[in-house]
Amino acid sequence: MTPTPDRVPEELIERYREAIDSQPDIELKGAKKLPFTSTNGYMYSSLTKDGRMGIRLSKEDQEAFIAEYDAIQFKNYGANIKEHLEVPDTLLDQPEVLGQWLSRSRAYTETLPPK
Repeated sequence: MTPTPDRVPEELIERYREAIDSQPDIELKGAKKLPFTSTNGYMYSSLTKDGRMGIRLSKEDQEAFIAEYDAIQFKNYGANIKEHLEVPDTLLDQPEVLGQWLSRSRAYTETLPPK
């Protein structure tokens, strides 16, 4: 995906929407420039301008996600984002599977104390 300097690539937004649309309890938030999902005041997935997606997961789900997708720590603006892993492009091509991970992410985030 070719990023543009001031917004997330449209192709990535569409793939993100497909995954979100596969899960009725998840709502896309944010402007087109930086879409995200959140609950209880916490973001649990987001896109970056340089064409990457991060997802927040419990410790157990992080281990499974890393084992399955060889995922790495998600960084935004050069900083590690706590509890977030980078979603590989191969998973972005599987909206229903990604949607299931987003649902697990939301369920975990709902266990955190509200902000």
